[in-house]
Amino acid sequence: MKPGRVIILDLFGTILSDVSNKYEKGIDWLCREILTVGTEYAAAKRVAEEYFRANMQNRTTTHKEASLQKQLEMFRERIGFRDNFPLSEIEYGFFKASRVTAIESGLMELLSYLKEKDFSVFVMSNTIFSAETVKRLLDAHGIGQYFNGVYTSGDCGHRKPGNKFFSYVYKRIREKVAVKRDEVIFVGNSLEKDVLGAKRFRFNPIWLSADKCGFGEELADCARVENLLECKDYLERNFLSVAGISKHYSVSDGEGNRIVVYLQGCDLKCRGCHNQSTWNEFGGRIMSVRRLVEDVLLRLARAARNVTISGGEPLTQPKALQTLLTEFGRAGVDVCLYTGREFEDVSDEVKSKIHYLKTGRFVHTEKTTTKGYYGSANQKFFAKGANGEWLKKDI
Repeated sequence: MKPGRVIILDLFGTILSDVSNKYEKGIDWLCREILTVGTEYAAAKRVAEEYFRANMQNRTTTHKEASLQKQLEMFRERIGFRDNFPLSEIEYGFFKASRVTAIESGLMELLSYLKEKDFSVFVMSNTIFSAETVKRLLDAHGIGQYFNGVYTSGDCGHRKPGNKFFSYVYKRIREKVAVKRDEVIFVGNSLEKDVLGAKRFRFNPIWLSADKCGFGEELADCARVENLLECKDYLERNFLSVAGISKHYSVSDGEGNRIVVYLQGCDLKCRGCHNQSTWNEFGGRIMSVRRLVEDVLLRLARAARNVTISGGEPLTQPKALQTLLTEFGRAGVDVCLYTGREFEDVSDEVKSKIHYLKTGRFVHTEKTTTKGYYGSANQKFFAKGANGEWLKKDI
């Protein structure tokens, strides 16, 4: 099984909004279409209330979940059905009768971006409905093809923020994608159920909340976005494809002793490159800039806070690279950047945040082992002077 990039999206309030949600309409539909002919609404309501008291009253504290299909079985036992209807069909009919949903603004843009970046996308929802019903709902909205799996608390028997539901989902995702917990991104709108639950399980949470005046910022301690378009932008700017981080200092990747960060993905693909495994954009692991910086800082000695960013080609991830350079700057790290592009092709914004720069494609016919830091003799090395000017250095 190949490593992959995974994102989990909460359902209601995150990717779908409720236009209308009236449970009583579902009960009325059962009386008209499913239950024994002549069943009065009051009789059906009593059965529903009995089920609620027995199975749903304390679920927010126990994190145990009920399921609509079990409730329907109770209806069949106490009142009876007028025909031998499949429970899955009754459940979907109940949903359509009781709820009307709409796609949240920005969802299509987010899903298109995730597909382009080869994410495996999953849905995880606290709901009494089964995954089968949710899948049909997503298909009805024309978005089912974007999802690699759907998981509901109704099927699991446990709810967010409890660990049992997160463990249930993670286990099933691992059957499809080789991914570590801290590589999984989770997007949800509830501070307690989604954000804090995901954090406790060691997922990477993103809090979808437009209420900037609300509480919870310190509790969440994670990204907070107002909408799904902002979520897309956050992912672009704050998550990197990483091939690896050197375990020890290198003396051949820029001046001084340096920890080397190898970013994944290269559009240059120079003939004879010794690091061809980094070419594929989707071959590395997805890491948040925050996590990457934390990992690097743990490896840096106090007297040698030097980092070289190599690849792959770092400039193929421009937005996230800018964020990474900003965070290294805040941490007082001396940064050297290796790129296969020419000096003038590197933006002034990038140059303002680094201290050394190696440029030029690798040319296998000019390969050298005598010039420090160079793979081929055509490449150039620059250092930033005291006044911010760039000086070419012969090494």
